[in-house]
Amino acid sequence: MSTKKKSRMRVLQYLSILHRMFHILHSQRIRYLTLIFWIGFTSLVYEIYGTRVLFFFFSETNWAITIGITAFLAGLAASSLIFSSFIKKDATNTFFIIWLMQILSACYGYFFLREYTYIPQVIDSLSGIVTSANAFIFLQIVFMWLFLFIPAFFIGGAFPLVTGLFLGAKEKQITHYASLVYFWDTCGAIVGGLLTGFWLIPYYGFSLTCAIVVVISLFIALFVAPKKQQKILTFVFIVAVIVSFFFGSSHEIDAYLFNSGLNARFGNVLFQKASPYGVITVGYNAAYMSKNKALFINYRDMCHSIGNFSESTIATLTAGELPAGSRVVNIGLGCGFTARSLANSDRVRKLAIIEINPVVVEASETYFKTENQDVLHNPKTTLIVANGADLARITKDKFNAIVIDIEEPTVMSSSPLFTSEYFGIVSQRLTPNGIFSLWVARGSNSFAKVLYNTLKEHFAFVYIRDFGDAYTFYASNKTYDAFQPATEDEGLQISRILETDTTEINTIDKRALAKYFNINTTFDFPKDYKDPFAR
Repeated sequence: MSTKKKSRMRVLQYLSILHRMFHILHSQRIRYLTLIFWIGFTSLVYEIYGTRVLFFFFSETNWAITIGITAFLAGLAASSLIFSSFIKKDATNTFFIIWLMQILSACYGYFFLREYTYIPQVIDSLSGIVTSANAFIFLQIVFMWLFLFIPAFFIGGAFPLVTGLFLGAKEKQITHYASLVYFWDTCGAIVGGLLTGFWLIPYYGFSLTCAIVVVISLFIALFVAPKKQQKILTFVFIVAVIVSFFFGSSHEIDAYLFNSGLNARFGNVLFQKASPYGVITVGYNAAYMSKNKALFINYRDMCHSIGNFSESTIATLTAGELPAGSRVVNIGLGCGFTARSLANSDRVRKLAIIEINPVVVEASETYFKTENQDVLHNPKTTLIVANGADLARITKDKFNAIVIDIEEPTVMSSSPLFTSEYFGIVSQRLTPNGIFSLWVARGSNSFAKVLYNTLKEHFAFVYIRDFGDAYTFYASNKTYDAFQPATEDEGLQISRILETDTTEINTIDKRALAKYFNINTTFDFPKDYKDPFAR
């Protein structure tokens, strides 16, 4: 065959493909492709949302990943197998099944997925019934697996049903059309997954993310409802859900601020807003101290206008040992006291402040502007709203000092930064004589020794200071006399920590710190208090 003929045939093939695509886009099939795209979209939003919830209640992240993936795939497979037998020539019957599945998935999202704080209650109940530790772990895994299996089951059956609608009677084109439906289903899943993981949950939090996906599920149901009565019923559901989510009380605030006896900690509430990482509250006369202004995450007080000595001192001690013109990173804004003291040093030329929570930035900038000397508008500083752990991995820049002042290591969003893996990453981001400084709420001697051991994995010299309410650690490959204990009593306490008989280190897959840090003891909470963001 001549080259011209081959070229002509190739052009004809392309034209044929374009013609088929044009025909599809101008037929009812575009409706089916749009439908499967949005069903795929909701499926991954539900699953990523649910998997993120798993990370609240499992300290082993590989468990959460394994449960999430297997439950999702099992739900899709089982649903596809079962609902494929419902494919009929009658499109009305098929639309009714899809409508019912979307209504059920929306109900599950509204009544179960968004109310994830019941999970620790169920797990605690299981622990009281089952005496065997292995049996308890098994039941825990089964419960969480079912938690993710159910939404996948409601959604998975849509693929064979929509494929049946799309194919119609043209069985000779089954392979091509089935692939096309699968492609759009997958595209919707990819878009939903990316938006949920990188935008919806990080910037809008769990409650609003759940609201969005539930409403989308109901709009899909409205789109496919075969009868007028079903359309009216679905529309009523949509209105009810929107009113419940957006005009009712905030889910996060209802879920976390459940113990009215703890509300007195806030004093006079100046600010309260749900965030992706808990409810942020700013109170005056807070923490039972007159004229004290404090910032809380749920009920955990993070910083105080009265008594921020340790936050300020970690900054001044670190900055005092830096060369002129230093570049410094401060991970964790809080009230801005650590950043303020760093920015005030004439040895710091540039200060990057990294804060994961946009609502903390809003609260700090509005209510602690005077106390932190408006540090966010200091010409030296640059604010980056991001996960400090992620940024540490990505950046290739070198800094004279990295100062971390974040929540305790039992909190999901903070815990990676207390591990050996991340200490290793941080050490690579420092200049040869650079200083890594770490603030942490005071725990037991074993807790402090595990942190010391973990830092020693990556730094030649590690120093501990004990300020009563907090420890500060300083690590470097150079000796610094400035980080030695200031008093004899403090020196004795540091000696007791170093003599503690444990060689454990804290890693991502073995969270040794969790054994030695009790969030309820640290914050003087009741024994039955459960913070959803603590592991």
